[in-house]
Amino acid sequence: MSEVSHLNNFLGVDIGAHPWNLLTDALAAASIAGVIIAVLIPVLAGLTQFISVKLSQAGAGGAAMSDDNPMAASMKTMTYTMPLISVVFGFTLPAGLGLYWVASAAVRSVQQLAVNKYLSKKSIDDIIKENQEKAKKKREKKRYFGRRNQ
Repeated sequence: MSEVSHLNNFLGVDIGAHPWNLLTDALAAASIAGVIIAVLIPVLAGLTQFISVKLSQAGAGGAAMSDDNPMAASMKTMTYTMPLISVVFGFTLPAGLGLYWVASAAVRSVQQLAVNKYLSKKSIDDIIKENQEKAKKKREKKRYFGRRNQ
Protein backbone atom coordinates (compact mmCIF):
# COMPACT_ATOMS: atom_id res chain seq x y z
CA MET A 1 0.00 0.00 0.00
CA SER A 2 2.81 2.41 0.80
CA GLU A 3 4.35 1.78 -2.64
CA VAL A 4 1.23 2.89 -4.53
CA SER A 5 -0.06 5.59 -2.18
CA HIS A 6 1.70 8.28 -4.23
CA LEU A 7 -0.64 7.44 -7.13
CA ASN A 8 -3.64 8.74 -5.17
CA ASN A 9 -2.24 12.25 -4.80
CA PHE A 10 -3.52 15.20 -6.79
CA LEU A 11 -1.87 18.54 -6.04
CA GLY A 12 -0.79 17.17 -2.67
CA VAL A 13 -4.25 15.91 -1.69
CA ASP A 14 -4.89 12.22 -1.15
CA ILE A 15 -7.95 11.78 -3.38
CA GLY A 16 -8.71 8.37 -1.92
CA ALA A 17 -9.14 9.75 1.61
CA HIS A 18 -12.35 11.21 2.96
CA PRO A 19 -12.23 14.96 3.62
CA TRP A 20 -13.59 14.30 7.10
CA ASN A 21 -10.58 12.09 7.82
CA LEU A 22 -8.29 14.68 6.20
CA LEU A 23 -9.83 17.31 8.47
CA THR A 24 -9.35 15.29 11.66
CA ASP A 25 -5.76 14.42 10.67
CA ALA A 26 -5.02 18.08 9.86
CA LEU A 27 -6.50 19.24 13.16
CA ALA A 28 -4.44 16.66 15.06
CA ALA A 29 -1.30 17.81 13.24
CA ALA A 30 -2.26 21.51 13.61
CA SER A 31 -1.96 21.96 9.85
CA ILE A 32 -3.91 25.02 8.71
CA ALA A 33 -3.39 24.21 5.02
CA GLY A 34 -4.74 20.70 5.56
CA VAL A 35 -7.84 22.05 7.32
CA ILE A 36 -8.46 24.53 4.51
CA ILE A 37 -8.13 21.87 1.80
CA ALA A 38 -10.30 19.38 3.70
CA VAL A 39 -13.09 21.93 4.09
CA LEU A 40 -12.64 23.56 0.69
CA ILE A 41 -13.33 20.44 -1.39
CA PRO A 42 -16.89 19.75 -0.10
CA VAL A 43 -17.79 23.44 0.14
CA LEU A 44 -16.65 24.08 -3.44
CA ALA A 45 -18.61 21.02 -4.59
CA GLY A 46 -21.81 22.46 -3.11
CA LEU A 47 -21.11 26.02 -4.24
CA THR A 48 -20.32 25.11 -7.84
CA GLN A 49 -23.41 22.90 -8.03
CA PHE A 50 -25.55 25.77 -6.71
CA ILE A 51 -24.09 28.17 -9.29
CA SER A 52 -24.64 25.63 -12.06
CA VAL A 53 -28.31 25.16 -11.11
CA LYS A 54 -28.91 28.90 -10.85
CA LEU A 55 -27.38 29.48 -14.28
CA SER A 56 -29.49 26.75 -15.86
CA GLN A 57 -32.63 28.25 -14.31
CA ALA A 58 -31.67 31.68 -15.63
CA GLY A 59 -31.28 30.12 -19.07
CA ALA A 60 -34.84 28.79 -18.86
CA GLY A 61 -36.05 32.38 -18.87
CA GLY A 62 -37.39 32.30 -15.34
CA ALA A 63 -40.57 30.51 -16.46
CA ALA A 64 -39.72 27.51 -14.33
CA MET A 65 -39.64 29.59 -11.16
CA SER A 66 -42.82 31.63 -11.69
CA ASP A 67 -45.49 31.69 -9.00
CA ASP A 68 -48.08 30.19 -11.37
CA ASN A 69 -46.05 27.03 -11.84
CA PRO A 70 -47.05 24.36 -9.27
CA MET A 71 -43.54 22.85 -9.41
CA ALA A 72 -41.85 26.13 -8.46
CA ALA A 73 -41.82 25.42 -4.72
CA SER A 74 -40.26 21.98 -5.12
CA MET A 75 -37.71 23.32 -7.62
CA LYS A 76 -36.78 26.10 -5.21
CA THR A 77 -36.34 23.55 -2.43
CA MET A 78 -34.17 21.35 -4.62
CA THR A 79 -32.08 24.36 -5.69
CA TYR A 80 -30.95 24.87 -2.10
CA THR A 81 -31.16 21.32 -0.73
CA MET A 82 -29.11 19.43 -3.31
CA PRO A 83 -25.96 21.57 -2.91
CA LEU A 84 -26.19 21.07 0.86
CA ILE A 85 -26.46 17.33 0.35
CA SER A 86 -23.38 17.54 -1.92
CA VAL A 87 -21.48 19.23 0.91
CA VAL A 88 -22.45 16.46 3.34
CA PHE A 89 -21.57 13.75 0.83
CA GLY A 90 -18.37 15.63 0.02
CA PHE A 91 -17.19 15.16 3.60
CA THR A 92 -18.08 11.46 3.75
CA LEU A 93 -17.03 10.25 0.29
CA PRO A 94 -13.47 10.23 -1.12
CA ALA A 95 -11.95 13.61 -1.96
CA GLY A 96 -11.52 12.62 -5.60
CA LEU A 97 -15.30 12.49 -6.01
CA GLY A 98 -15.62 15.98 -4.55
CA LEU A 99 -12.95 17.26 -6.93
CA TYR A 100 -14.81 15.60 -9.81
CA TRP A 101 -18.05 17.34 -8.75
CA VAL A 102 -16.26 20.69 -8.62
CA ALA A 103 -14.72 20.23 -12.06
CA SER A 104 -17.93 18.97 -13.71
CA ALA A 105 -20.07 21.75 -12.21
CA ALA A 106 -17.53 24.34 -13.33
CA VAL A 107 -17.60 22.98 -16.89
CA ARG A 108 -21.42 22.88 -16.82
CA SER A 109 -21.47 26.50 -15.66
CA VAL A 110 -19.17 27.64 -18.46
CA GLN A 111 -21.27 25.75 -21.00
CA GLN A 112 -24.48 27.25 -19.63
CA LEU A 113 -23.00 30.75 -19.77
CA ALA A 114 -22.13 30.18 -23.44
CA VAL A 115 -25.60 28.85 -24.24
CA ASN A 116 -27.29 31.72 -22.36
CA LYS A 117 -25.17 34.26 -24.21
CA TYR A 118 -25.96 32.65 -27.57
CA LEU A 119 -29.70 32.43 -26.87
CA SER A 120 -29.90 35.98 -25.53
CA LYS A 121 -29.06 37.24 -29.00
CA LYS A 122 -31.95 35.37 -30.64
CA SER A 123 -35.68 35.64 -30.21
CA ILE A 124 -37.89 32.60 -29.80
CA ASP A 125 -39.51 33.28 -33.17
CA ASP A 126 -36.12 33.23 -34.93
CA ILE A 127 -35.21 29.92 -33.28
CA ILE A 128 -38.56 28.39 -34.28
CA LYS A 129 -38.18 29.64 -37.85
CA GLU A 130 -34.65 28.16 -38.11
CA ASN A 131 -35.87 24.81 -36.79
CA GLN A 132 -38.78 24.78 -39.24
CA GLU A 133 -36.39 25.47 -42.13
CA LYS A 134 -34.06 22.68 -40.98
CA ALA A 135 -36.98 20.26 -40.73
CA LYS A 136 -38.18 21.24 -44.22
CA LYS A 137 -34.70 20.64 -45.71
CA LYS A 138 -34.50 17.31 -43.93
CA ARG A 139 -37.90 16.23 -45.29
CA GLU A 140 -36.91 17.28 -48.82
CA LYS A 141 -33.62 15.41 -48.56
CA LYS A 142 -35.41 12.33 -47.28
CA ARG A 143 -37.92 12.51 -50.15
CA TYR A 144 -35.17 12.93 -52.73
CA PHE A 145 -33.09 10.00 -51.49
CA GLY A 146 -36.21 7.89 -50.95
CA ARG A 147 -37.25 8.22 -54.63
CA ARG A 148 -33.72 7.66 -55.85
CA ASN A 149 -33.40 4.32 -54.05
CA GLN A 150 -36.71 2.95 -55.36
